[in-house]
Order: sequence, then structure tokens, then C-alpha cells
Amino acid sequence: MKFLITTLATLAIVSSPLSASPYPGFSEKTEIFSDKTDGSDRIMFHPSAETDPADKILQEVEKNNTTLSALRKEAQARKLGNRTDIYPSNPEVEFGYLWGSPSSMGTRQDFGVSQTLDFPLAYGYRKKIADLRDNQVDLEYQKSLRDIRYEASMVIYDLIYTNALRIEIEKQYSNAKAIAHAFKKRFEAGDVSKLELNKAEINLYHVTKVLEHLNIDKEYLLNQLAGLNGGTRIELESSTFGTQLIPASFENWYAEAEKESPVLGWLRQNIEISRKEIALTKALALPQITTGYMSEKVVGEKFQGVTFGITVPLWENKNKIKQAKAAAEAAESIAADEKVRFYTSLKALHSKTISLQNSVNDFQNRILTFNNVEMLRKALDLGELSIIDYFHEVEFYYESIEHLIDLEREFNKTAAQLRLQIM
Repeated sequence: MKFLITTLATLAIVSSPLSASPYPGFSEKTEIFSDKTDGSDRIMFHPSAETDPADKILQEVEKNNTTLSALRKEAQARKLGNRTDIYPSNPEVEFGYLWGSPSSMGTRQDFGVSQTLDFPLAYGYRKKIADLRDNQVDLEYQKSLRDIRYEASMVIYDLIYTNALRIEIEKQYSNAKAIAHAFKKRFEAGDVSKLELNKAEINLYHVTKVLEHLNIDKEYLLNQLAGLNGGTRIELESSTFGTQLIPASFENWYAEAEKESPVLGWLRQNIEISRKEIALTKALALPQITTGYMSEKVVGEKFQGVTFGITVPLWENKNKIKQAKAAAEAAESIAADEKVRFYTSLKALHSKTISLQNSVNDFQNRILTFNNVEMLRKALDLGELSIIDYFHEVEFYYESIEHLIDLEREFNKTAAQLRLQIM
């Protein structure tokens, strides 16, 4: 395909040409719209569109996917769980009723209420840690969302590839059918041999079976997409891949991708949690305070007043600060390693995407230059070319077209991986 590349900020927008082309997947614009009516169990996406055909479908998948629905509920439960241990311990109430011996001593009644409190800084750190863990829950959901979107994108591009290939094979089928019909007449007239007729009919049979196989593949992919869409079937008829966005400057784009990455974001939050846990551990190593009210009532006498106690942290928190510091260092090392791997993997993916884009451009130009199918058909009809030589010549051309469609599918898949990093 000949791409029109426009640099806008740090992105180069790669789009399909406006001019007509005889090849599926490289000329038609694709416009996508929803045609779901009340009570319908499927969504229709039809050919045409200036943007990526996957975009609208991914919106439906995000809305209907049962895994994401379950993860949203789980995230809500986990956030509630993050708030369960940030408050002071429960107050303690005591009541005692004691009778004397001998009975003439009467009874004694004791009543007390007490509350144990950590050092005040501890509650602030617990609240901050809970907020950070809530952010981690959101980032984990975001990662799962991107995984689902990526999985759905791969199925969508396989479907578009299958549709584009079906259009090409249908052209080959029409041509093979016409040739087989013509050669049957020529055989009956004695102009061609049985061998040539058999060759024409075998070719027609082969193309027919290829079409059947593509129909099976399409149904399988549609079922996969329905599974990702919560069981609602999506009929995707587009045969063009639409527009892809490729970063013009990798370094500038990577800065945005690094900021948006849920994996790196989760690790950054984990480092911050580790640091806050060091501070929390230090706060918990400070004395605990117990305050309360107490009363004692005996025959003819009553005592009441406040109580105060302090817990001296001698042994319980031993080595906890060291452990928290070690955990923070480990979190920083893991984050640094993940950042290096993230950078190198995306740089390799970006390089591959650019190379595939160039290959598609070059291949498309060469295919247009070497299109001799019509001339070969005329030569066959005029008897200037044997059917065996004809099939030998057009086979290479047909294989090139199929390879071109497959190449564009691979380009779109790798470009989608890049695009999903900043969505």
C-alpha cells in the first residue's frame, strides 16, 4: 500500500491511499458503525472508515467483556479491603461483679473503658499506603484491559486479513471458473487436450477448497471475537486495515509510553508503598498509648477516674525496619530491571513496525508494476500460451498478492502493540 505520512507532533499518521487499487485490503476506505437494535444479539460492522476498524469494536469489547466486568467488581472489593486496617484498634470495655465472703462484706462492682492508640504518625502513613494500593488496583485493571484489547485486536486483524484474502480468492475463483468452462468447450471442439482440461478443472477445485477453508477460518474468528465480547456476535465485513499511528520519534513517544504503562506505573507505586512502609514501621516502633476510664464501687464507697498506660517497644518490632528497607531496595531493583526490558522491547517493536511499513510500501509499488494478469489471460484465450504456462505465470503473482495482504496484517498487529501502550 502506498501510505501518506503526515507528521503531527511526534506521531506520523499512516493512511490508505485515496486512489483506487485492484487489491483488497489496500484501497477501500473502511467506515464502521453500530447497527444493533433492541433484542438483537449481534453487532454489524460494515466496510468503509478512515480510522482503524478495530477502534469501534474494541469499545464494544471493553463494555461487554465478562472478564473485565468481573475484574471491575474485584477491584472494588480490593479497594474496600485496603481500608480495613487503617483505623485504631477497637476500644475495650470491662465489667466486674464480685461478691464478698463472708456475705456481710457486700459486693464490689468494677467498670472500665480503655483505648489503645498507635503513635499518631502511623495512621497518616496507613492512609497514604491505602491510597497507593488503590492506585495499584486501578493499574492492574488497566493492564488487564490492555491485554483484552490486544487479544481482541489480533482477532480483528486476522478477520480483516481473512476478508481481504477471500476477496482476492473470489477473483481467482471467478477466473478459474471461466477458464474451466472455456476449456471444456474447447475440449469438446477438439482444440485442447484432456490434460489441459484436467489442469483447468483441478485449479478450479483447488480455489474452491481454499474459499471453503477461509469461510471456516472466518467463522472460527467470529466465534473468538464473540467470546471476547461477552457472547454478543460481531459481524465484521471490513477488508481494509484502515489507519495506523506510528511514532515519528521513538524517544519522544517512549517518554509518553513509559508514563502510561500500567506495569511501570504499578512498580512506581510499589516503590512508594515500600518507602511509606519504612516510615510506618518506624512509627509503630514508637510507644503505644492506652487511655481510658475506670470505676470501682463497693459498699458505701465509690472510686472513679482516668487510666493511662504506655507500651514499651523492646522486642516485638525487632528487625522490622531492616526488613522494610530491604523490601524497598528490592522494589527499586525490580522496577529498574523492568524499565530496561520495557525500553528495549518497545524499541525493537518500533524498529520492526517501521521495517514492515517500508516493506508494505515497496511491495505494493512493485506489485502494481508487475501486474500482467490481464495480458496473460488474453494470451491464453488466443492460444499463444498453454494453460500450464499460464498457471505457472499467474501463480507467482497470486502468491505475491497474498503475501502482501499477510504483510499488512503483520504490520497492523505490530503497530497495534505500539498504539496500545499509550491508550
